[in-house]
Amino acid sequence: LDASAKRGSVIELNAETDFVAKNDVFKKLATDICALNLSQPGNKTLDDLKACKLASGPKSTSEVTVEDAVKELVATFGENCQLRSVSAVEVSEGQVISYLHTPLGDSVCKLGVLIGLESKADPQALAAFGSKLAMHVAAANPKFLSPADIPAEAAEAEKTIFRDQAASSGKSPEIIEKMIGGRLKKWHEEVALLDQDFLIQGQDDKKRKVKDVLKQAEKDLGAPVSVSGFARVKLGDRS
Repeated sequence: LDASAKRGSVIELNAETDFVAKNDVFKKLATDICALNLSQPGNKTLDDLKACKLASGPKSTSEVTVEDAVKELVATFGENCQLRSVSAVEVSEGQVISYLHTPLGDSVCKLGVLIGLESKADPQALAAFGSKLAMHVAAANPKFLSPADIPAEAAEAEKTIFRDQAASSGKSPEIIEKMIGGRLKKWHEEVALLDQDFLIQGQDDKKRKVKDVLKQAEKDLGAPVSVSGFARVKLGDRS
């Protein structure tokens, strides 16, 4: 996170063994690349960031591109290392909250989450709420913020799968379309953050959607709260 907590960066740098992943040289490069991504405007693509320059690398004492720095890491340890993904989340007013699961050191972990909350609420109270929301993202693995953010091609692909499954049921076309609508709604509840059941709550709490938890947070914090975006990176996860 930057000093204002209004922008956060998360990257995935892979190694073949824990021996390398826990080495200080590996962790320093991961931290340096993440800090470089943090300093860049907007949300860089993986290829864009690979072309950006670091002040130094595992072997270089002068400027080196991110791509070449990763190659130096490979040469240092003799095993394959890859920069697999990069993401950034930012807010205009509010803060970005991070959550690190299975930490390997400062700002290094096997599962990292960023979530941006736009709000004028008290920063400490907003951060406490944001931490719970970030833990939910870590556990529930949403792919999109809301159903409206799901690309049309992704939704159509799911509809095709559901339609093929329903075709063997022998039901009428009208019933099949209703079945598809119901399955699509359930899929939204699985992949869209705001429509998911909130997982981080007390044993006696009633089941609530994330969007309902946000509405309650607005009442508790005394100010509107909205999610500007989120990023979830799990080591080796290609889902």
